[in-house]
Amino acid sequence: MGKTLRGLVVTSLTKQEHRIGWARKSACDDQDLMSHPNETVASHQWGVAQLIMVLTRDPKFQAELPDFDRCKAIEMALTHDVAELETGDITPVDGISAEEKHKMESDAMKKILGCFPDHTKESLHELYNAYETRQCIESKFVKDCDKLDFMIYAFVLERQGFTGFPEFYENSKRDGFFTKTAAELADTLIQARNSLKEQNLIYRS
Repeated sequence: MGKTLRGLVVTSLTKQEHRIGWARKSACDDQDLMSHPNETVASHQWGVAQLIMVLTRDPKFQAELPDFDRCKAIEMALTHDVAELETGDITPVDGISAEEKHKMESDAMKKILGCFPDHTKESLHELYNAYETRQCIESKFVKDCDKLDFMIYAFVLERQGFTGFPEFYENSKRDGFFTKTAAELADTLIQARNSLKEQNLIYRS
């Protein structure tokens, strides 16, 4: 098997790698976690990429960040959580420090990207490092969209009858957003959620 195909086969497993944090938040008994809501690494990365694709077309965003590289950001979104193929979905309840988590994920990315040819491996690793260091505007906005994707999916799940996600909204608001575009969308989402709660509709599909 050629290295390009090998790398693609390995990273395609993100479609099957569940992010168990959602199930942990919703589970309130000893039922199988997989019977609770969850998402895959690939579906989350797609959600982040979709947000970038849509929000960067807003004239307000283009005025805010006129030199923004949409393609770079989308590529960053589609690689930022690939390490979870090796590490799994590390959440605060796992008791792993931020430093240890970063090292585990960095080592995992080196291993996974090692499946690709050198020219691909180096390019993708640059994207991953750029996201982790948050030095460029693209990485900061990808993080904005990472948080927005959590909020939107929490809203979707709540409307389907699942509970246990208030901190997804609280943490995002507490940490803030890099762009006004993301902050305004988050405010709109929270207003919609509050309105539905008042009408007792938040837990209806």
